[in-house]
Amino acid sequence: MPLRMCIPDMILGRKLRGQPKRVLETAICDASNECMGRIAANFCLFDKSIHHLKAALEDVSVRSDTEKRSRLLDELGASYRERGDFERAISCHQQSLTIDRNHKHPHIIKSLHNLGLALSKHGKNKAAISYLEQALQMKKTASGENVDDDGTAACLNSLGSCWRKLGDHKKAIGYYEQFLKMTESLVGNDKPHLDIAGALNNLGICWHDHTNDLRDHNIAIKYWESSLAMMKSIYGDNTAHPKIAMLLTNLGSAWSKLGNEEKAISYLERSLAMLKTIHGEKHPEIARTLNLGTSWLSHGNHEKAIEYCEQSLTMRRAIYGDNKPHPDIAMSLHNLGWCWATIGDQKKAIVYFEKALTMRKTIFGENTPHPDIVKSLHNLGECWAKIGNQRKAIIYYEEALTMRKAFYGDNTAHPDIAMSLHKMGSCCSAIGDQEKAIVYFEKALTMRKTIFGEKSPHPDIAMSLHNLGVCWSAIGDPERAISYYEQSVTMRQAIYGRNTPHSEIAMSLHNLGVCWSTIGDTKKAISYFEQSVTMKKDVYGHNTPHSEIAMSLHNLGICLARIGNQNKAIVCYEKELMMRKTILGENTPHPDITMSLHNLGACWATIGDQKKAIMYFEEALSMRKTHSDISALLSNLAICWSKLGDEEKANSYWVQAMKAREAAP
Repeated sequence: MPLRMCIPDMILGRKLRGQPKRVLETAICDASNECMGRIAANFCLFDKSIHHLKAALEDVSVRSDTEKRSRLLDELGASYRERGDFERAISCHQQSLTIDRNHKHPHIIKSLHNLGLALSKHGKNKAAISYLEQALQMKKTASGENVDDDGTAACLNSLGSCWRKLGDHKKAIGYYEQFLKMTESLVGNDKPHLDIAGALNNLGICWHDHTNDLRDHNIAIKYWESSLAMMKSIYGDNTAHPKIAMLLTNLGSAWSKLGNEEKAISYLERSLAMLKTIHGEKHPEIARTLNLGTSWLSHGNHEKAIEYCEQSLTMRRAIYGDNKPHPDIAMSLHNLGWCWATIGDQKKAIVYFEKALTMRKTIFGENTPHPDIVKSLHNLGECWAKIGNQRKAIIYYEEALTMRKAFYGDNTAHPDIAMSLHKMGSCCSAIGDQEKAIVYFEKALTMRKTIFGEKSPHPDIAMSLHNLGVCWSAIGDPERAISYYEQSVTMRQAIYGRNTPHSEIAMSLHNLGVCWSTIGDTKKAISYFEQSVTMKKDVYGHNTPHSEIAMSLHNLGICLARIGNQNKAIVCYEKELMMRKTILGENTPHPDITMSLHNLGACWATIGDQKKAIMYFEEALSMRKTHSDISALLSNLAICWSKLGDEEKANSYWVQAMKAREAAP
């Protein structure tokens, strides 16, 4: 109740004849359930607010005051929404809307808006957009198409929020920009205002969360810095305020994405200190900031990342209840999974991702398409794929794909759908089903060309082309594989620079070498392998032992040996061997090391130095485990000893080779 209504005319200086000399004409104290419910809601005491508003509704039911009943249902819905009981919130707003429609109340616009907000909070953003668009159109019809007012601005802001949650950041930015322009028109361009600061914050979120090439963390930082400056001018430069703390957290996240972990951690620590000043040691916002401890991962401090995320989980369980499903608890579980996956412990990561998935399905519905559920499914797929269980990974990727199609549209070209198709293709290729893999990779390629442009150079398109090359090569069609690899190399050179060393370009060059070697054009293969070795050394370091460099040296050695240049082949194999022993361990029995030793033995045998050949073959023999491998080495040793004239030793090895062949499965 406005205080002005309680002040009599005499206090305001309007002395009228016959007016009683009372200080207050109207009682300030209103102990009705309606008033108490509103006060409790303003103090965020939502359980108390719900209790009083429900009682107020019962009072109204007796009097059959439909307009008041509609308002109370709307307020009750808002309290349920803030408490997180979205089903009840939606029910209340739907009842309010039905009353308004039946009695043609002007309050219908607000009812539509509030129902949209509740649906959005529940994750049903498409349904929310439908109601919010009705509210916006109705408001424009009532006020005028080009008239700026608070109600229209609120609808624009809410629509921006829904499209952002659906992942359509381009549409979200459009609505947020309209909201910002209208709010600046209403309150003044240069005047610090909370709604303007909020709009700047939301625009920052959109640019930060944008998909693929549309994401721009630098633009996000500009918006957030503008919002932060405005918030500080409103609340005070040194004031500890939740909204200032939130912006510090957001800025920390953006700097983390840009790779500047020192700046990121600086912002996050300032936010954490401010939130503890405001709320004490335990609060949802403190838990949220602790949850961003994943920034420590990029900084190399895995222990601190896990420590922060575990603190966040503990705090959220203490706030919301140890066994209560809550989106924030699910997020902490998810982030702990992300920490363990990044460290390389996929099994631990799976435990956390599965807990997050179970909780999210409990919250949003077992079969409800929701972005958070999709994230859990996708990450579980990634973990199982890394462990080597491609079939389990496919189950999760398929579920994620189905869900993404459900909320983006079955025939919609979207980067997330393309990503799911690509991952499915990778799993099928890994288990040897190249035909299925090709189907998925071609769908991903078509979609990515639709999204980014038919002839636009883009890393995702280049990756699809490369993987199609891998599949066709595995099937045994090197000519078709070469076509895809060449397109991939051309695109990657356009993206990264023609003369820029890059691991992806080096990988495509290596695979082109493999294809030309398979066709039988060894000279062309040598050219590609040499380019690949040079580029990989530029990327990983000229004196750095790396498995990628070793692999290209190995294939280069095979080609050089094939054309009779054994001396050059030996140089390649020796470099490869040294590198592999450094990486895997000097005396580690590993197939790659034994293959290098075997190839060196074969080269020295071809040159005619049987003693050197025997030395390498015997070292390889000491590492080999399978009968088929042992058989080949024993046969080579028999040949070498025979050439040296020691038939007794040669025969001994021939006998052992025969026994090994017979024992082989």
